[in-house]
Amino acid sequence: MKNKGMLTLLVILFIIAAGCGGVGFYYSSNRVTEEKPKPVEEPVTAKISYLYYLEETKVDEMPKNDVTTAEDGTETTNVKYKFSRFSCTNDLTGSFNEDTWEFTPAEQKDSVCSLYFVNAKYNVTLTVVNGQTDGDNTKEVEREQNGKFKIIPDAGYEFKEAQCSPDDKAASWDSSDSTININAITSDVMCKVTFGIKELTAKITVVNGTGNTTEKAKYGESVSAIVSANDGYEKPKIECTNKQTATFENNKISIQKLTDNTECKITFNAVPITKYKLTFELPQQVTVVSGNLTQEIESGKDGTITLQTDSSYTHSLDCGGVSPSKSEDINATTRKYTFLAIKNNITCKVTATRIEPEPTTPTEPEQPSN
Repeated sequence: MKNKGMLTLLVILFIIAAGCGGVGFYYSSNRVTEEKPKPVEEPVTAKISYLYYLEETKVDEMPKNDVTTAEDGTETTNVKYKFSRFSCTNDLTGSFNEDTWEFTPAEQKDSVCSLYFVNAKYNVTLTVVNGQTDGDNTKEVEREQNGKFKIIPDAGYEFKEAQCSPDDKAASWDSSDSTININAITSDVMCKVTFGIKELTAKITVVNGTGNTTEKAKYGESVSAIVSANDGYEKPKIECTNKQTATFENNKISIQKLTDNTECKITFNAVPITKYKLTFELPQQVTVVSGNLTQEIESGKDGTITLQTDSSYTHSLDCGGVSPSKSEDINATTRKYTFLAIKNNITCKVTATRIEPEPTTPTEPEQPSN
């Protein structure tokens, strides 16, 4: 009986202890919940990373234009860079504001955005051979604009070639205003402009003569050509274009120093014709077979006359001290006279002289024979 009572007591005590423990745990759990509230979850933020490129070369920082502020608060921006384009991963789009110089994504999501910038201006460096650049030339050109640079060639030189880099940038020469032109500049440019000595021509045209030709020479060299006058022409008149001067001597025209292309016209003038009179005064016993009693002979030309005398006469000429150059008998009564290279008036008086018959010797009568 005694053991049974003890077991009952122990069961009761265990139940009481368990109940007290449960009540304590309940109150303890409620107190912890009140002291430590459940934390609030924060929203997850998308991450956008930026890469910067200047002229396709990666740089550490975004290129920015210099801004200066005057005393009155006015801001001036030195535009050194321009925004070119952007490229973002994960199909992210957006826009770049050049006023605030900021990129604004269209939405927030994980992405890597590459922002590309270019220079706003480029330097153009010219190296000139046999010429000088104009002092008023600008050395910087706005991006994608054309560059126009004035160059003065040295005297006697003309444009030969222009070699530009990078990428063999094309350049053209405009001789009308002596400028080299480079289109759509998108990078720093270096050009070597070369002028070569001029190759000039002298076109020779001859009037009343021969010798038409075209001669070539370099600037500053002499040039010459052989020309001849036609018969009856002499003393040429020379006219050359482009302020060139030519001289004539011994059938050669010469330009001492050719400084420009030229056309020279050489006009030979007709020699003034001088005529002289060849006159004959004849007696009635002498007649003209050929030629005229009065002849006009050009200076230096020849004059001729053929005279016939009656068979009972002979004739002679008195030309004032001038003798015929030639005198030839055609027959017993006819003679031809030639006066060569006449340079004076000549008057000839012809005199006829009767031919006296030869006296006859009287014959002695025959003596009779014994």
